[in-house]
Amino acid sequence: MRQRGSCAAIALAALLCACPARALDDVTGVYSGTIACESTDGSGDSRTASEDTSLYVDDAGSETAYAYLNNSGYTFRLAAVGGPGSAQGRMAGPGCTMTSVAGGPLLQLEIKAKPGSEKASLRGELIVLDVGANAHYVTVCRLSLRRTTTTLPGPIACP
Repeated sequence: MRQRGSCAAIALAALLCACPARALDDVTGVYSGTIACESTDGSGDSRTASEDTSLYVDDAGSETAYAYLNNSGYTFRLAAVGGPGSAQGRMAGPGCTMTSVAGGPLLQLEIKAKPGSEKASLRGELIVLDVGANAHYVTVCRLSLRRTTTTLPGPIACP
């Protein structure tokens, strides 16, 4: 299980460092949809799914965005990568509280937007690694979300 988490972290780091970021169209909004998770810890494997998941995304400009996964407590600082003015690209980054000692969440998302429209979708993975506790665990979640609004109740930032 450690190898799976380590490979995911290395792949995410490679994605973020592979090329200079380019600006995407504004990705701000609330994205709602499904999340399906598989977790492994010392007691075995488990699966969960939810049809009612929301991800709040705040485009901070300069190829950066912040995101908050509703009801999880996870806030992320993301690199937004795509062609200038592009309607497609990727966002990826660590949770604001992630450390090399304890682990934490990683998020990577593929963005697809309809040019000239508020319609947009995000698909990707949330990976949560806990290596600091006595009972280590790894959770991998697949997200499929559509933008429901382009406004947020307030700004998002790392705590």
